[in-house]
Amino acid sequence: MDDPDAPTITVYVDNQVPEITAFDLDPTYQPDGTTFIGGPRVEMTVTVDENCGIRYVRFYEKLAEEHFDDARLLFQDGEAPYAYTWEGTSFTSKLSGWYNLIAEVEDMAGNLTYYPRTVYIDQWAPEGWITQINDDQTPGGSNFWGVLEITGWCKDDVPM
Repeated sequence: MDDPDAPTITVYVDNQVPEITAFDLDPTYQPDGTTFIGGPRVEMTVTVDENCGIRYVRFYEKLAEEHFDDARLLFQDGEAPYAYTWEGTSFTSKLSGWYNLIAEVEDMAGNLTYYPRTVYIDQWAPEGWITQINDDQTPGGSNFWGVLEITGWCKDDVPM
């Protein structure tokens, strides 16, 4: 039987995972949709849409061929804006190659989601050499005038 004087208990059930609306990396170069990172650091920023609050955002890195369980935790952020700057020797000592940068988000109800970004980390500066300069039109001893032909080469380890 229903007791009209019985206390009412309201229970809120949240089984929706947080939605990561953006995982931005800076600086990057993105030819043909592939993300390349070069330089001494990369800034990672995550934007999350969640109705019950965020417990944390964790930033991980791993080689692209490694299993997700092998990812290394870089940083945990519990306050918006959720961001981390990966720099120093833990970044600059990485060999050039394909990596996954992963943002993992847990909300206050314990729902968990993650967002991986595959990037090529380029730690090598391009090399270049001038092999020949043709200056056939300038008379001996005078300043340059006319057309100058320069021949050389350059290379980089970025697979483009």
